[in-house]
Amino acid sequence: MLDVAVEGLERIGGKVQEQGEEERKPFTSEGPVIDILLRNSGNGNAAITKATFELNRAIDLLDCTFPGGGSIFYVDYDVQIPLNSRPGDAIPRTLRFFLEPDSDGRIRFSIGTEGEPDLRFLYEFTVTLSPAGDGPELVIPKVVVLGPAYVHEVIDSATGTKQAHLNNPEEPFYPCYKKMLSDLARMEGEAKYMSPDVTDFRTKLEAAVTS
Repeated sequence: MLDVAVEGLERIGGKVQEQGEEERKPFTSEGPVIDILLRNSGNGNAAITKATFELNRAIDLLDCTFPGGGSIFYVDYDVQIPLNSRPGDAIPRTLRFFLEPDSDGRIRFSIGTEGEPDLRFLYEFTVTLSPAGDGPELVIPKVVVLGPAYVHEVIDSATGTKQAHLNNPEEPFYPCYKKMLSDLARMEGEAKYMSPDVTDFRTKLEAAVTS
């Protein structure tokens, strides 16, 4: 049996290094969590030795703004996605997960963008769980995750961009937000497993950029 959910947020400890400073100060992030329930219905022990997160699509939430910079975040996400990852990239994670016969158990992965305080991107993954030995892999397609840190910033910026566009149809960032909305709606519509906040984000972005 395989049951998958992209749940709410998990508080994750880390450190932040401000621009021009050597000291790393304590920092707490909130990252989305992929929760996988597995059941071993066989007669022997089962083991999962690797999880692979293959990136299918990504939407940079700061693509239509001028993101600030300077601070570097070191957060202990279970799965850290490099900032420059591209579709087709795979992020492996070694596991030691065992299930006795006729038992079930959960694997949970917090997800974050490396060097960022949260998910800077809206990601779609294919998650593959690899067992020990020659058993079949478990493939979980179209898992969409969204973190909260940049959502309000995106909505506020998109709202201001819409007003600027009404005053000046040549406003350069307005088409960018329209494309973001289109990409977001397509990703949402095709998702098999999805963060609970994705639909709310799409609704607010739609209200912010459409006339």
